[in-house]
Amino acid sequence: MKFWVTKIAKTLYLQMMKKYRFYLYVLITTLVITLIVGLSPTISQPILLEQKIQTLTGERWLQHVEEDLNPWWLMETAFGKPVGNFPSLRCDNGELLDLSQPCPIFKDLEDEDNWIKNYFNKKHIVAHSRQIYTYGVAYQLTGNPKFLSLAKSGLDWIRKYGFDRENGGVFTVFSEDNLTPLSSVSERNSQELAYALQGMAFYYYLTQDEEVL
Repeated sequence: MKFWVTKIAKTLYLQMMKKYRFYLYVLITTLVITLIVGLSPTISQPILLEQKIQTLTGERWLQHVEEDLNPWWLMETAFGKPVGNFPSLRCDNGELLDLSQPCPIFKDLEDEDNWIKNYFNKKHIVAHSRQIYTYGVAYQLTGNPKFLSLAKSGLDWIRKYGFDRENGGVFTVFSEDNLTPLSSVSERNSQELAYALQGMAFYYYLTQDEEVL
């Protein structure tokens, strides 16, 4: 008799556990979370609130454009001749690099920096597209149409000289003297090709001008 009572009790217990197992899990989980929240000051008082993170205001970004970026990017030497043919290298005072009388920053290179000389008298699509992007960001911050006009001039240059109409993609390096492409198809890499699209993509984001697609 005792055996059957024990067996019946065990069967009922297992059936109840199976039926109410979900509710038991919910109860246990709730208790655990309650204990963690109650005992942990880090969770009850989030770290982000304690740090009081400060972000730059819109006025500070505009000040950055006006005081730090404009003196460099609005120099006439930055625009190229004609406007939009942006130079890839300029001296630290903003002047164009003159190989007959190079400025000190390019003349007095340390041994580990001599690789930069390989870029003399060359024009690079990466630098060109970055400058388009820079003018686009400045326009987005300020609304000054001059920046958008400069970005469009640089964009028009890429569309005229940068695209390899025969093999696809873009030319990544040019002779600065006559704009002869210097990079073969096999020498191009994904980073340079992606950068070539950066300026154009951002200009389209700003204007929705379908002509650049």
